[in-house]
Amino acid sequence: MLSRAKKLLLLAIVTILQHRRLIRQGRRPRRWWRRPSHQRREELGEFAGLIPHLRDRDSEMYFKYMRMRPARFEHLLSLVATKLSRPCARREAVPAEEKLMMTLCYLASGCSQADLSFRFGRGRSTVSGVVFETAIAIYDKLASTYLQFPASAEEWKAIAGGFWEKWHFPNCLGAIDGKHFKVHCPRNTGSQYFNYKQQFSSLVLAMCDSNYIFTYIESGSAGRE
Repeated sequence: MLSRAKKLLLLAIVTILQHRRLIRQGRRPRRWWRRPSHQRREELGEFAGLIPHLRDRDSEMYFKYMRMRPARFEHLLSLVATKLSRPCARREAVPAEEKLMMTLCYLASGCSQADLSFRFGRGRSTVSGVVFETAIAIYDKLASTYLQFPASAEEWKAIAGGFWEKWHFPNCLGAIDGKHFKVHCPRNTGSQYFNYKQQFSSLVLAMCDSNYIFTYIESGSAGRE
């Protein structure tokens, strides 16, 4: 049987070897399993503290914070929970409810992912993965229901009729607009993503009917277009 001192020495040797292997691979070794600033997220993080308080005691501020009522949030959670709930082998998995809250805060407020990391007590890379994963889940579940491109002449005529009755625009099939989102220049693309504002960007274009309901969205085009 190994003594306690020998076990500690063996663990130290293994740690040193792992450290050297990570350095050879160009990766910085992990300094801690959970950052000190995140160790009390169950008490101080917004998921466990502020948001439940707003939900139970101040629905008006909850709506301003989340951009939806608690009942709407629960409905959306019921749609995407299956896609967002998955076990994590090495550590406690982020709950589906927290993933959705983080993503909605990110989309609604325009804050940075670093800001979300502080507010929810999660690592920066964890927040980035959660936002990406949840956005895909929302699109997969809602796109077919809430983003339907007109499929017949009658549907196009109905849209044109709505613009005429509500806004007095004749023969209008949609209100269309686009936006440039700044990006780092993708590799091997030259000036393809360089736009007239003298910056690299990716384009999002959207069209809606007279009731502000989206009928078409196109994203990912090169900025110079």
